[in-house]
Amino acid sequence: MRAYTADVRDFEAYCQAHGVAAAPATIARYVANLLHRGYKASTVVRRRSSIRKAHQIAGERLSDDGERLIRPLLGTLRHQLKFPATKAEVDVTTLRRLLRAMPPRSAAGARDRVMLLLGFAGGLRTRELVALDISNIGLTDERLRIRLPSSAGVWHSGRVVTIPRGERADTCPVRAIRAWYAISGIRWGPLFRPIDRHGRVGATRLTDRAVALVIKRAARRAGLDPARYAGHSLRAGFVTAALAGGAPERVIRAQAGLRSLSAGRSSMGLFDKSAAAYLGL
Repeated sequence: MRAYTADVRDFEAYCQAHGVAAAPATIARYVANLLHRGYKASTVVRRRSSIRKAHQIAGERLSDDGERLIRPLLGTLRHQLKFPATKAEVDVTTLRRLLRAMPPRSAAGARDRVMLLLGFAGGLRTRELVALDISNIGLTDERLRIRLPSSAGVWHSGRVVTIPRGERADTCPVRAIRAWYAISGIRWGPLFRPIDRHGRVGATRLTDRAVALVIKRAARRAGLDPARYAGHSLRAGFVTAALAGGAPERVIRAQAGLRSLSAGRSSMGLFDKSAAAYLGL
């Protein structure tokens, strides 16, 4: 609470010192100023999130005009937070383009759509995606609740990722997984399975390499260069999109299973929200 309060007071002091109002462009300049002064990326991200949340609590909605000003800084933040970006990221616009290129009303299209949406909205690693069994997924009309194994492979001690229902039908993970269940007929075992050329769904589990192949195939169909995309493109895109949407850094780290969460675990519950809710799906 002290940290979040100090964040807002520092921003107020900045506005007063420069004689400016708390507009989106001001927030962008404030963030740039913090980076220029050498503040850690985690502190910069937290301060930006604190400012947005303070406006929300006060019933004041900030416009998105400042996002185009701050977007060039997000790459710097990602690099400082040690999120690798060796391949092109899949942002929300690219994700929609990939999904539109999926073959409609086919088992392969339904499976690949779920794979892209869970990988992106969940910030999941490729090995976590292909390790999913149907028993690991809780499904309601409003959300998906996914239990993942720990680094030692123990399921009961792993993290839980919550993905809310999407606002749009074409990017809604809940609708997508229901469609995959319906067209595949699967009720147990691996979530992602091989499909032969006749559309028959197998019983075995896909490998993590299959995730990269699915993304590359979707990119080719969408008219994009498949060489620029890999399995990590979904996870890296999730991080940047969540940052751009105003998700607190601790929430992003918690959902993606990244380290250095101890400083934020006892933070106020107001910030305990799925990072997928900030993606605009």
